[in-house]
Amino acid sequence: MSICSSASSPAPIPRCSPGLFVHLADSGALDQDYIAQNTSGFDDALARARSIAGSVTATALATGLSEQDVATFFKMFRDTDRVVTLYSQGVNQSAQGTDKVNAILNCHLATGRIGKPGASPFSLTGQPNAMGGREVGGLANMLAAHMGFTPPDIDRVRRFWKAPRIATHEGLKAVQLFEAIHRGEVKALWVMGTNPAVSLPDADFVREALKKLELFVVSENVLSNDTVDAGPHVLLPALAWGEKSGTVTNSERRISRQRSFLPAPGEARPDWWILSETAKRLGFGDSFNYKSAAEIFREHAALSAFENEGSRDFDIGALTSLSDDAFDALKPVQWPVREGEASSERFFAKGGFFTNDGKGRFIAPEVPSLRGETGASRPLRLNTGRIRDQWHTMTRTGLSQRLGAHLPEPFVEIHPDDAGKYGIVHDGFARVTTDYGQCILKVVVSDGTQRGTLFAPIHWSAMNASHGRVGALVQSFTDPFSGQPESKATPAAIAPYEFVFRGFALSRKQLDLPPNLLWTRVTVTGGFGYLFADNADLSRWPAWLESVAGEDVADYRDFGGGVYRAASFAGDRIETCLFVGPAHDAGDWEVVKSLFVADLVTDDQRRMLLSGKSGEGAASTGPVVCACFGVGRGTICETIAAGARSAAEIGAKLKAGTNCGSCIPELKRLIAATDTAPVKQAKVAGAVG
Repeated sequence: MSICSSASSPAPIPRCSPGLFVHLADSGALDQDYIAQNTSGFDDALARARSIAGSVTATALATGLSEQDVATFFKMFRDTDRVVTLYSQGVNQSAQGTDKVNAILNCHLATGRIGKPGASPFSLTGQPNAMGGREVGGLANMLAAHMGFTPPDIDRVRRFWKAPRIATHEGLKAVQLFEAIHRGEVKALWVMGTNPAVSLPDADFVREALKKLELFVVSENVLSNDTVDAGPHVLLPALAWGEKSGTVTNSERRISRQRSFLPAPGEARPDWWILSETAKRLGFGDSFNYKSAAEIFREHAALSAFENEGSRDFDIGALTSLSDDAFDALKPVQWPVREGEASSERFFAKGGFFTNDGKGRFIAPEVPSLRGETGASRPLRLNTGRIRDQWHTMTRTGLSQRLGAHLPEPFVEIHPDDAGKYGIVHDGFARVTTDYGQCILKVVVSDGTQRGTLFAPIHWSAMNASHGRVGALVQSFTDPFSGQPESKATPAAIAPYEFVFRGFALSRKQLDLPPNLLWTRVTVTGGFGYLFADNADLSRWPAWLESVAGEDVADYRDFGGGVYRAASFAGDRIETCLFVGPAHDAGDWEVVKSLFVADLVTDDQRRMLLSGKSGEGAASTGPVVCACFGVGRGTICETIAAGARSAAEIGAKLKAGTNCGSCIPELKRLIAATDTAPVKQAKVAGAVG
């Protein structure tokens, strides 16, 4: 059994786990021996849970869930020995994220379901190699090798590194760091491997803070993103993922060698080399005279075992003596790898927690409450997160045509009841406003969104969308322990936003579109694509197109009907094309995009091009749902209409969902939508056309 917390439903989490804890205690489901032998703090934690949600009824009332659903869930957890609770940013990104995680852990400690096959809490981290980052001290509140800022740990690391001026207290976590920069307390910043001008909450505030730095350095492998465009004093060329050599650690503590498969381009260098060379120039050459990643790994392993003797969980001391060749050939290995001991697959099944007394701690969480309050001007809560095909700020995944074909535009999801209340229309546009900023986004009306909430993905930035920087809307309240921002519940308002025209452009070169547009740049095969909406006079477009494509342009003008379509050619290929019209009359984005990709556009296809329709009369396959096999929504809906009633049946006919499987949930939604409404109503966040 697995329990997955939903990133789109932040409200139930704080009270559901305390309610479950109480139910387990009242129904005789506790592991009293495990609690007595291996834990502390049980009585206080249970008393607090009773005050938060003392019964099934109280839990249902507090969470907005039905009493029957709560009771069913509690019984399933109680009666199932093998329970894995999966939680990710829906739990963590909260001003009470630490309490939420502790409430989950309390239920596992209370039943002894921890560290056993098929029974454990399981954090799905929000970053790749998050485990590896923590092993090397990659957080502001920890030292390397899982040591903290306690006097013994500080002294131990100081002696190992012979560093008399080592930091003696925690640093500033991300949100607090930029607040300190804004106040002028931090004057120099080096950004590596992140894009804070997009990804942090209250992103406009972050942009302002960056401008105040006296020294702003960025290590990047792209020439432009929102943080690079903020104007660093120094831009250092770093290696990309496929160009790096080192190690990564997965969520089961397994360390794997990452070997580069691409050569380092130009003057790009590994991060460790850049840091070492900087340290040498600052006078610390003796301490940073590294020659290879293998040498650094050996030092890392030695620190993990230094004065450890089993007192700390992370210990890879047995790898300290690896030669360069042995490091290069290193096979995946699960830590701890202690010198002279066999590797341990599991922690905590029989206690043995890494605390002073070896016992796990029950924690009494605070009474749940959200920091930002809704009201008449901000009646909804904005939840932000990721979508299937994109990663963070799209600096990498945004370069993939296959991934961008699914959901090409920034959007906001809203429940049908809320859409009706606020006059929001599916496939229209809406302005989302918070106390921190505003966006104009495509609308998706979906009953998969909780009433009273909005969902908007975080990926789009100023680089690829004019009005889609969702990070600028998010409040910056943080958890007092983890520093995680409350990104799932910012008070917000929504209102319809009307555009007279919609359109798209395709070009072999990047375009500077006219001012005062809502636009999104989309990666397409062979060039650049742009989806836009406009309220300006249609007559401005011919002159603009001539300025970017020259005078040799074939066009169709129906200014009275609000339609303008045009294209220029280079040999047998489309060089640039532009389609503008009212609502969806501009043309079919998918059809024209397929012609743009072609190396040869026939005379018949050229004549049909400005109609925006296929020369063969074939219907558009619609936006891609299955990125692995390039299967469009229209094709899937036709297959459903022809009788397919399961993801497996669709897969047998179209292959969709048979590779990575990430599109299976959408296949199921399309099937459900077909069962309850006409197929044409199943469209979700589609493109123009």
